[in-house]
Amino acid sequence: MQIRNIIVAATIALSSFMASADDCDIYLGVHQLQGVVPASVANVVQSKMMNLLTRNDVASGSDFSQFFLTAGIVDNSRELVPGAPPKYRMESTLTFYVCDALSGTVFASYPMNISGVGNSEARAYLMAVQGIRAQDRGIVDFLASTKDKIRSYYDKNYTSILAKARKALAVRNYDEALMYAGMIPECCVGYPAAETIIKQAFKAHVDYEGQQTLAQAQAAWAASPDEDGAAQAGELLAQIDPQSSAYKGAQALMAKMGKSVKADRDFETKEKYRSEVDLQKRQIEAARAIGVAYGNHQKANVYNVHYWW
Repeated sequence: MQIRNIIVAATIALSSFMASADDCDIYLGVHQLQGVVPASVANVVQSKMMNLLTRNDVASGSDFSQFFLTAGIVDNSRELVPGAPPKYRMESTLTFYVCDALSGTVFASYPMNISGVGNSEARAYLMAVQGIRAQDRGIVDFLASTKDKIRSYYDKNYTSILAKARKALAVRNYDEALMYAGMIPECCVGYPAAETIIKQAFKAHVDYEGQQTLAQAQAAWAASPDEDGAAQAGELLAQIDPQSSAYKGAQALMAKMGKSVKADRDFETKEKYRSEVDLQKRQIEAARAIGVAYGNHQKANVYNVHYWW
């Protein structure tokens, strides 16, 4: 992912990632409803889960996270009630599950009975799930308890998680290292150690990507040392982070091109923009965004819950 895009993504994703929680920044991904139900019902439950988390001060979204919320629904009874027209009545148990994507286990669960009546089975399901309320005392207590359990989990297990981050960093899997280190919430005791790894992995990441991008820019200029080549090279150079070891080389190439053609304005604007942003905050946000992006690519594997319960 290009650093320019990462910064934009981080501004959007990380603000929602961190702003919702009151005492601890806990983020839960949301995964689709498990069970054989109409798609319209699954979509409503998905929206309900997002709303439940937001209303109970838990940040949520579709991005990868170690812990995610899903739900399963099991029918207890269904019947066709005679009448004109006949009605379908459903009695079901809907259970919310907080799952651990890394271990493939259920971390916490909360069952609740739901019922609905409608002109079709789908409508009966919809009426049933529409009755789920974010203010339900059982749901409120379940989510509050889950937040505490997740924070306690990271306090107890951060050393093993960060060991995976260090191992990935050692073999230059920078995105994977950022994913693991970025899992530790700021309110947990392991966050200072996680932040150190985040900074190390991010620096290594931008160094590597910067050198790769600089090589592409140099090739573009060498192949076409004119305005077209300068424009192409300048667009590439604008993607190089000032913290990258390639940045001085990027400045040198820009100066060299500037002697032959008009200097690339995008590079100048980019450099000015970077100088106006708080360096440490931008570094952490961009680093976390890289880790989230890496995790998103793994969701097809780790979120494949297969009815763990």
